[in-house]
Amino acid sequence: MVQICGFATVGVTPLTADGTVSFKADHTVASSVVYSYRLNVLVPPVCNTGASEASCAAYATAISGGQDGASDAHCNYDPVAGCSCSWTNTESSTISGTYEVMQVASVWITTSPVTNEVDDYCVAGNTLTLKRREGDTIVTTILTR
Repeated sequence: MVQICGFATVGVTPLTADGTVSFKADHTVASSVVYSYRLNVLVPPVCNTGASEASCAAYATAISGGQDGASDAHCNYDPVAGCSCSWTNTESSTISGTYEVMQVASVWITTSPVTNEVDDYCVAGNTLTLKRREGDTIVTTILTR
């Protein structure tokens, strides 16, 4: 990834996920999901006093060539604003493992690569909602059939 200075700004679009997650009657769980999001970076002239159209184009090349999952990288140069770049990042995740219903609203999931977690869940119609705590954050995953 290109190193940038503290005056640069970074924006990230909401994460999208596409794929499948299966909780089967034999207590196995498997998933194959592709996550994607778009990054937008503005590197102002103060970060690169020798900035030019050519150096801005080099950022796009570096992003595409040095970032796993990066695609559709575009950079535009403006002498006043600096170099504005955007690209899409895509990451795949595949897990398999087992699950066990522990309480009325909790499930224990053990997966490979090895992770163990307890998720709260709710099933309503064709929707399964899983909630788990990661530090001070509650992560909600909504799965629909």
